[in-house]
Amino acid sequence: MTAASLLLWSGGLTGVPAELESPAVVRHMCQVGADLQLTRLLHASVTAAVTARTEAKRGARALAAGLTAACGPRPSDVLRLWRVAHLVHVLRPGSDASDAGRSAFRAYEHVLTATFDD
Repeated sequence: MTAASLLLWSGGLTGVPAELESPAVVRHMCQVGADLQLTRLLHASVTAAVTARTEAKRGARALAAGLTAACGPRPSDVLRLWRVAHLVHVLRPGSDASDAGRSAFRAYEHVLTATFDD
């Protein structure tokens, strides 16, 4: 993988480190990139389920299974990242989300939280 690809994958979060080729920097950039991709996957999945008007308990079960398969033992970490990276923008005052949409996103967040807290 090229340095430019790693920078794009990690969203430029690390900047352009002087030691771009060091294993620790590469590992960090790969982890940041994976976190970004997984939170985007969860956001797109919840958005699709809300748009399809899939009931939260049923939809969240399927999303939880998919997220667990995609990230292994870390789905609760991805959920936590999703809350601060994406959900806050949907729920903030002035967002384009309807009241029904906000309620549906909250329902998914509650069910997913309960699922991963077990």
